Amino acid sequence: MGHTGLIEAETARPVRIELLVIELMNRLLEPGPGGIDRALDEALARLGVACGLDRTFLFRVEPDGSHRNSHEWVAPGVARLKDCRPVIAKGEHRTWHAAFALGETVLVANRNDLPADMPERAFLEEIGVVSSLMLPLMDGDRLYGVIGFDSQSPDCRWGEGEAQVLASLGRAVSSVVLRAEAAQAEATVRSHLEATLRALPDLVIELCPHGYIVAVHSEKLPWLASLVKSGIGRPMVEVLPDLLARTLDAMMRDPP
Repeated sequence: MGHTGLIEAETARPVRIELLVIELMNRLLEPGPGGIDRALDEALARLGVACGLDRTFLFRVEPDGSHRNSHEWVAPGVARLKDCRPVIAKGEHRTWHAAFALGETVLVANRNDLPADMPERAFLEEIGVVSSLMLPLMDGDRLYGVIGFDSQSPDCRWGEGEAQVLASLGRAVSSVVLRAEAAQAEATVRSHLEATLRALPDLVIELCPHGYIVAVHSEKLPWLASLVKSGIGRPMVEVLPDLLARTLDAMMRDPP
């Protein structure tokens, strides 16, 4: 290939990746019957192949601050990080985590550029990664995940355009993951409320005029009664599901 051919190849690569990212964003927004997890796995795999990478991954931030490897693609012959390091503890990689918490992208063009005593460099050496691009996934000011792209090649180059395109994909991932979380939370609340309402004929809760729980009676549902009994002497709004408490409060204010 001549010099002109090399230039054309370098120009075509960002365009090809941009078109792929647009396709993947549409796929993520409409994941279909396979669900969001399969769509994420597919997106990571296709990006990894298209960009000539060795690993692409998605980490989720757990309530304790640790990072859990939820989705990962690796090239043939590359060890899965998910098998040996499924969770990164909160105290590890403090420099990266501080940047993620601020919503900042972390780009390691070459690990040899990092200080020799830097824990993050030791980690990259341990897993055989030379270059890495990691993008934080944010919900407002809350960090809830990181999507990343690893290369074991010292010749890997991250163009500014490619980084911006991948950041766009990261925002699409944020949107669909948050939407899935909200749907799951809504389904959980609805399930709990339905179970509570189904149990009400067998559960009697005595309330004082001020909305405090004073007694609980149930012969068929002792487990539920014991939970409510723990709230005796407390306002019902602190004990009962929010929707149920609001309904009862409205009934007390304006009896049927």
